[in-house]
Amino acid sequence: MQNQMTESTKRKLAEYIGNAYMRSRKRMDVMLNTGGVEENPRQYHTDADLVYLVDRALQDCSKDTRKIIRNEYLQKADAYWYEEFYSRSTYYRLKRYAVNEFLKSLDI
Repeated sequence: MQNQMTESTKRKLAEYIGNAYMRSRKRMDVMLNTGGVEENPRQYHTDADLVYLVDRALQDCSKDTRKIIRNEYLQKADAYWYEEFYSRSTYYRLKRYAVNEFLKSLDI
């Protein structure tokens, strides 16, 4: 399926997954700290499953892919975080590769 998607669609999909991941992490944190797990265990476990799936998929990816996906899609990082690690052209090349590797690891 990945071969049928444009690069823009792949980036949007990675962004969507990242947003869902961040919402799930936040909800899990709030539920753990307010006792909400007992009130809604199904929601907590659904969120935990998503977080585990994304984290597990990243374990199968290269070091650069993990760094790029985490900073671009799974955390709120500075827009120019990559300048410490990569030149601009290298970063954009690696970002395209990272999105492809991440989605492939998720079997999308």
